[in-house]
Amino acid sequence: MRFTQRCLTLLLLATAYLTTRANSGFYTNFVEHEWLYDIPWQGDIDNFDIKNGWLHSDIVSEEGSAAIVAQSYIMIDATWSFYYRHTQPLGQNNFIRYFLAADRANLHNAQGYYIEIGRNNGSVTLMFYDGNTAEELCSAGNIAFGDEGTLFIEVSRDTEGLWLLSVGSRRSTLTLKGSAMHNTWHNCQYTGIYVFGRDLAQRQNHYFDELEVGGEEEMPEGEDNSEPDDDPSDDPAMPDMHDDAVEAQQGTLLINEIMFHPAQGAQEYVEVINLTDEVLDLSGVTITTRTAKGKFNTGNKFPDGSFVMPSEVATLCADATALARQFAIDDTTNIYSTRWRQQLNNTSQTLFLLNSDKSVCYDSVYYHKDYHHSLISDDSGVSLERVSTSLNSMNREAWHSAAGPTYGTPGAANSQRIDTEAEYDQILYLQPEAFSPNGDGTDDICVIHYNMPREGYSATLRLFTPTGVLITTIAENTLLARQGIITWDGTTPRGTAQIGIYALVMQATHPNSKAIKKKIPLVVIGR
Repeated sequence: MRFTQRCLTLLLLATAYLTTRANSGFYTNFVEHEWLYDIPWQGDIDNFDIKNGWLHSDIVSEEGSAAIVAQSYIMIDATWSFYYRHTQPLGQNNFIRYFLAADRANLHNAQGYYIEIGRNNGSVTLMFYDGNTAEELCSAGNIAFGDEGTLFIEVSRDTEGLWLLSVGSRRSTLTLKGSAMHNTWHNCQYTGIYVFGRDLAQRQNHYFDELEVGGEEEMPEGEDNSEPDDDPSDDPAMPDMHDDAVEAQQGTLLINEIMFHPAQGAQEYVEVINLTDEVLDLSGVTITTRTAKGKFNTGNKFPDGSFVMPSEVATLCADATALARQFAIDDTTNIYSTRWRQQLNNTSQTLFLLNSDKSVCYDSVYYHKDYHHSLISDDSGVSLERVSTSLNSMNREAWHSAAGPTYGTPGAANSQRIDTEAEYDQILYLQPEAFSPNGDGTDDICVIHYNMPREGYSATLRLFTPTGVLITTIAENTLLARQGIITWDGTTPRGTAQIGIYALVMQATHPNSKAIKKKIPLVVIGR
């Protein structure tokens, strides 16, 4: 008896130790749909929603199951924890599996480790599936759920393969329930949730909250886990790094293009642009996001030996050869392959461009699918391009859908570029004076240049027909700089503006200066 108690004590201490060792991962508490933004979930997303701050299974199909996953390679000194509750009796026809580590995004037949709740008379069990046989590693048995059927579950694994399963009605009441030694499988690439219910009420009765993953990553089987060569130039697939390449500084490197929702079978990519007249070293430069707790995720890193030429671009993706084939690119010297650890969210997200140790942020961009042109009904396979490096990255007007026919320009000049550096002496000036918002890559954006007498003006820009009918308000009570631009993509509340001649009217006011009213023609043409 004393020996058993001592073992349990040591295991509990090991659990605490594992938690402190965690140095990578993510956390989400499913508040206000943040689960769609902070963590790039994929799978049956439409079968889940947020209800009272919990992730809720909302499966309406008669198939009875749904699953969502996020990429994760965490397997070493790892800890997984989450809250779970249900509103219907659990059993063979009503259960969930939380995959701690899976080898594929399709959890219906994934290999790996998972927690199963409910299938075996309501028990909480740590399982391993090798593709043929499901093996029970340890179980908490049939335990009493807390208020409203709530449980808090924590699982940990050390470097030797010791698994610990702890369960409580809340985080504060965690109790070690079982342990097992299992270290024969290491192909972790995903973590995720699988829900099964025989009838509609069962399919819509599962809730999850405060999901957290922490630990060290382990390379999937078949990948090179060795340290990189001291001299990357020895690798024939790696371009020689310029001897004169220098480390990027703040203000010298920007995100230039984002393919966050690729077409079926294609891949994501992010492009950066060098604003200097020097060759910049991109080794270890990272594109990543933040967790709900504000920590940077592991992200996707430029490999050692990467560089970007003066005023040029460099692209990061999972497979440079495949990307070049997709976009018919002959020269791939500025396109780099990396282990794509972090998928981009298909709806919206904030990306950070960091140095190798994540101590310097070169740029940050919030993107949203609504940034795409209104004529694009399906944004899959269409990248967002920066239209000008002089516009703030967080400004929606800095981004526009890439033009056809490729709808993306990795490693090349953006199809949507405007000149914001030109100087004009007029208060209001258009570039071009006639534009065609049809998405063909030529004059798709109307750039409204303004040149105010002094700082501090706020302005409203409205567009009227020749007979005085209001078509749209392009800007309303917008605080202007001394000089700058406002862009318009031709959209109105009723759709894209029809071909014709319109009147653009600016009304600008200043607390200490004379108000300004200016009217100029704006022409929408077709091609």
